[in-house]
Amino acid sequence: MPPNFDPSKKYPLILEIHRRPVRKLWPDILGDYQLYAAAGYIVVYGNPRGSTSYGEEFANTIYNNYPSQDYDDLMSIVDTAIQKGNVDAEHLFVTGSSGGGVLTSWIVGKTHRFKQQ
Repeated sequence: MPPNFDPSKKYPLILEIHRRPVRKLWPDILGDYQLYAAAGYIVVYGNPRGSTSYGEEFANTIYNNYPSQDYDDLMSIVDTAIQKGNVDAEHLFVTGSSGGGVLTSWIVGKTHRFKQQ
């Protein structure tokens, strides 16, 4: 959340996608998220299918099938953030590097929900 978060306001959202499948996210070491929040964005991230955080079977669900259900997981994360009421659904952004960059390209090719800047 942005500093001085005001629950009566709506904020733009950045979906941050971690670097590669079969890895879990370590948010305590990712400074970009803090910079985005400091700039006034709500930052969301998660461990979609293919991440190691839920065991080997979960991690292998996208083997030879990437991107796929991980896209659905990421859209569910965004939908959940919007449902909480503080996200401006007209100002959604997505970013990622490496495997997250592949998913970012996939997302902007599949949906027009996210803005270009």
